Amino acid sequence: MDGEKRRPFGLLDYWAILKKRWMLALLSFVSVTVTALVYESNRPPIYTAFVDILINPDPPSEQIRNLQPSQRRRLSEMNFDFYIEHARSDACISAVISQGILGAVPPPKTPEWLNLFETILNSSSATRLPERRIIRISVTSGNLEFAYKLANAFGPAYVSSLYESMVSVNKTMLQYIDNEIANTEEETSKYRTIVAYLEKKIGALPSTESPDPGMRTRILNSRNLLRERALAVDAISDTIEAGSLPSLEEMELAVTGLFAAIPDELSRELSGVSRDNLEAARGRWIEKMQRYKLLSRTMTEFHPDRAIAKHELVSASIELINAIAQWYRIADAQIESKLALLPKPVESSAPEIDIYALIGETVVPSQLALSRFKAELAIRESLLTDLIKKKSILNLEKMGQDQIAEWIRPAAKPTVPNNPALHRTLIMGSLLGLMVALAAIFIVESLDSSIKTPGSAESLLGKKVLGIIPCFTDPLSSQAEATSMRMVVKIRPFSPEAEAYRSLAQKIDAQMDKFIVITSTGPQEGKSTTISNLSIALAELGRTVLVISANLRRPTLHKIFEVPEAPGVAELFREEIEFKDAVQETSITGLKIISSGNLNDSSIPAIISSPQLVAKFRDALTDYDFILVDVPPAAPVSDALSFARSADSVLLVYMLGRASEDSVEQVIRSIEDVGGKILGLVMNDVRGIGHAYGYNYSDRYYHYTKEEPII
Repeated sequence: MDGEKRRPFGLLDYWAILKKRWMLALLSFVSVTVTALVYESNRPPIYTAFVDILINPDPPSEQIRNLQPSQRRRLSEMNFDFYIEHARSDACISAVISQGILGAVPPPKTPEWLNLFETILNSSSATRLPERRIIRISVTSGNLEFAYKLANAFGPAYVSSLYESMVSVNKTMLQYIDNEIANTEEETSKYRTIVAYLEKKIGALPSTESPDPGMRTRILNSRNLLRERALAVDAISDTIEAGSLPSLEEMELAVTGLFAAIPDELSRELSGVSRDNLEAARGRWIEKMQRYKLLSRTMTEFHPDRAIAKHELVSASIELINAIAQWYRIADAQIESKLALLPKPVESSAPEIDIYALIGETVVPSQLALSRFKAELAIRESLLTDLIKKKSILNLEKMGQDQIAEWIRPAAKPTVPNNPALHRTLIMGSLLGLMVALAAIFIVESLDSSIKTPGSAESLLGKKVLGIIPCFTDPLSSQAEATSMRMVVKIRPFSPEAEAYRSLAQKIDAQMDKFIVITSTGPQEGKSTTISNLSIALAELGRTVLVISANLRRPTLHKIFEVPEAPGVAELFREEIEFKDAVQETSITGLKIISSGNLNDSSIPAIISSPQLVAKFRDALTDYDFILVDVPPAAPVSDALSFARSADSVLLVYMLGRASEDSVEQVIRSIEDVGGKILGLVMNDVRGIGHAYGYNYSDRYYHYTKEEPII
């Protein structure tokens, strides 16, 4: 594992996590799926009956005919929402109740009636069938007869209530149109009177007294218009005196309105010093207004610069108003002088009418006024024609119910309930169970702080990984089978697991350390299995190996090697036997063992901490190439620390996914604190991802004949 590069997390790693947590995933999946099926099977049956209503299209108006096809379709969709909402309207449901098919009809608005109304409203729904002018009204209930009868009641109730609602709306619209027609006829009559009066007045004006007979009329109209628009300037002046500021649009409209009131033949005569002063004041006011608007967007009302700009704008406004007033007085005087020079018109024989009383404004007879009122008269005559035509179209009382909507499909009695739908629930429950299972795996895996890969063990712990042992035990096997499988190098010598232990033995043999303590962080991490197979693999290399069962709290090596439990370490401590008498032969050539012996719990601490006993073990190195000591896990008890002080090194066994990273670091720190040396790590029970580290061999690789074929 030296120099191993960390690879990205791939599909094999996800598959390894799934294999590791398969029980949790299966339990979550089955629990959610079964819960969904049980819940669905216990639900009461639900039945649905429906009726179909055909909505006849409205006759399109001239405006609708002129629309694009896409616009007509969009307008039709908007109108169709009304028909869908009507199925749940008060009028429709009241019509259903009035049929009495659900029993005696209670008086309206009583508690019984309201309860029945709520029941029908909650049981019914309306949708439009795709690409068709058909509304489907569905009734859903646990009572088959109720759903069937109520659906059939909706057919005639919908058609009749829709007709009555549309007729009621139609009457309201007709009343509104009648009022509009009456108002329009009255206005049309007024404008006809005014047009006739202006035509007679203009026809009585002289045509030979002046080179331009219409000049006097134009000048009179201009004077009246000028005086009328001067009122807007007065209103602006009042606004300024009240402390407010006119807008740029208001001031510009007032100035341009005054200029526009002057005819072309007078505009040259009225351009003088007062006009120049007016233009100059106007330019200064626009400049001050633009500066004030700019500061208003960037400064508060109380900022000094904005206050100064407002003051300057007020001054410019007053200056402009004064210039306008001066120019207006001069212009008005010049217009009066011009009128005095023109001949007066001959009196008309047309009867005078009070136009102001008719339309609320003063009108000077002129060709311009006549054209204006003729245009107004044409507009009102066209509007009157449209209103009369619309009234004839909206008369629905002559139409029957079938011309609005038709009940085309009565309800059929449902034979199969909608719920429980076990097949649909099974699919949905399976999908939900799968999501819950994956979520459970993700949560458990994210909360798991153990070391999950050999590469992360080296990077996180800073220790070499000397061996990677793939998983080779079946969790469902018997105790006897599991014990025999602990000697996998002997039982299955050509398996990938046996090769993993042989690779570990090669690395141990290359080390200088010969007195090695083997421990783990916690129990059940494969420590005894590792020492058993490692000792066999070393013996296969021709080395003499002594295995010492110093795990006095839970001895297992004597069972693995099938030797007596006593005599052993306990008897050596009590000096009841000689060292050579404690050593027992095994079935493996070159491999011997010292069992734990007969002991009681009170003597274990004394045995473990005995320096004389450890000295006897070290002295045996003269007769053996390796001494491997099996001690209890280092996290729960301190036995391993006592041997770690005297041993050459400690080989730490770790089962992936078992102990947390903090626990392993604490064990390494404790061993190093007492003077022990960590030889390396053995990663045990590597599942799934062990193949990614090169261990998915085939047994056929190891089985070969001595005779090679001749090629």
